[in-house]
Amino acid sequence: MNFLKVSAHETGDRMRYSIDELLALVAVVELNSFSLAAQKLNITQPALSRRISNIEDNIGDKLLVRSKKKIEPTKIGYRFYNIAKRLVIEFQSTEAELLTIKDDDTGKVSISINMTWCSVIIPTVVERFRQLYPNYTLNIIEGSSSLAVKKVYDGEVDLGVTHKPKRLYGVDFEPILNEEFLVACHRDHPLAALEVIPSAELKKHVWMRLLRDELFSSLDWIAFDGASNFPDTLVNANHYVTILRLVDSNLGVTILPRMAIHQFKGENIVLRSFAEPMIRRMVGVLTKQKRDLSPAAEKLNGIIREVLASYR
Repeated sequence: MNFLKVSAHETGDRMRYSIDELLALVAVVELNSFSLAAQKLNITQPALSRRISNIEDNIGDKLLVRSKKKIEPTKIGYRFYNIAKRLVIEFQSTEAELLTIKDDDTGKVSISINMTWCSVIIPTVVERFRQLYPNYTLNIIEGSSSLAVKKVYDGEVDLGVTHKPKRLYGVDFEPILNEEFLVACHRDHPLAALEVIPSAELKKHVWMRLLRDELFSSLDWIAFDGASNFPDTLVNANHYVTILRLVDSNLGVTILPRMAIHQFKGENIVLRSFAEPMIRRMVGVLTKQKRDLSPAAEKLNGIIREVLASYR
């Protein structure tokens, strides 16, 4: 049986939990059912209960509160579940690598990538990677910066491609390039007549932005000569495609990273720079701290860095 050593809480002792015990707890919490968890793990309910009890005996506290209708983790149970989930993912990923250790030309690599950059760099990245590893499976997860950090930290993906997040707990960020933010407007819009646009000028027009606050909160809007000069948001949307369609219909203006324009092929949109200050965000690659990449993931990392650097 495989065992994972975990430090005991508030003591200098060492505890040992088997991967089967961790799997049991994760299954019960996620399925909210002992019977369904037992079916998933292909064991009996008494065996499942013993695994949970072994963990609780080692911890010296209850991890689950059981009632007729639901099963809820206690406070310490929820903390234990989050740690167990990460360990299970890491174990399963490592196990998959060990199964293919003799086959250098087969395996799996996963990345989580910012949606803005996905449509821009992924075709080139996939083409180059498949030339080197034609039999590898490449999993691509599109999402936000916070999602990329979580996926990398939890060990669900090997790499993350995104702008630099506010918090980097448990992950490393390698900066590759500074991406400029631009004003997008209709070619018949008054702003289109300007070569560069002062920040105060934006307040005179209908302003649109993403609802994903984490993107915009990564920028320092106070740099706009004081927050009072920045326009109120009049239109919000979840995706740049929606915003760009509105801009293409001359219904307002927006600020967006340069690469976002590739998500929409409108014929009426023009891009203009800010007069001052210049707004940029750092784009790069996320990796999990203290985790070695497989040879294929390391090669993919190099390909991504090369492709991103080509947009400097």
